[in-house]
Amino acid sequence: MKIKLFLFALVPILLLFTFCNGNDLNTWALKHGEQKITKLVFLGDSLTAGYGLSNKTKSFPDLVAKQLNLPFQRFGFSGYKTSDALAKLPQIPEGKNALMVVTLGGNDILRNKPLSETEKNLKTIFSELHKKGYAIVYTEVLGLIGGKRHAMHLRVCQELQVAIVPDILAGVFSNPDLMQADSIHPAERGCQKIADKIVETINGLKLQL
Repeated sequence: MKIKLFLFALVPILLLFTFCNGNDLNTWALKHGEQKITKLVFLGDSLTAGYGLSNKTKSFPDLVAKQLNLPFQRFGFSGYKTSDALAKLPQIPEGKNALMVVTLGGNDILRNKPLSETEKNLKTIFSELHKKGYAIVYTEVLGLIGGKRHAMHLRVCQELQVAIVPDILAGVFSNPDLMQADSIHPAERGCQKIADKIVETINGLKLQL
């Protein structure tokens, strides 16, 4: 019985390892990825807002924009679930020649929202942003056992032609030196790690920046 329970617990971890293999990520075409990118826009929750940082210029949106040498606009709302972000979409400007970085889903996990609900909301968010002209990069946040969630993210991103940065808190969340005292939000050094992951993915997309 103990062996069966161990194998059951191990399956999601193996799935996550498989899906996070860089060779399987972002091999599909990026919708609106052919346009020249002249601006970054960030849509997300407290991670995007730079919650808890005394210097907001050390948040990952600021750091990504600085590394890519592009102007940016931030729509970051602490506590936002994917359902909350849907209501903000009318306030998001048109996105021709812009790359949208979406960081949503962490609060869905914290609030125990059904995975099917998160999937439906992400599909709507991505579709509406595409209508506005954005190319999109989705920065994923996973729970402790996130195999099913990652598989959903990967499926949705591939279906809707959105690039994905796998689990941006991996290697950050588990390191107290990279986290704030609340053990939920990244400190400045953690934000730098996240920014580096995002920039690496964006550079790998071969966009016209």
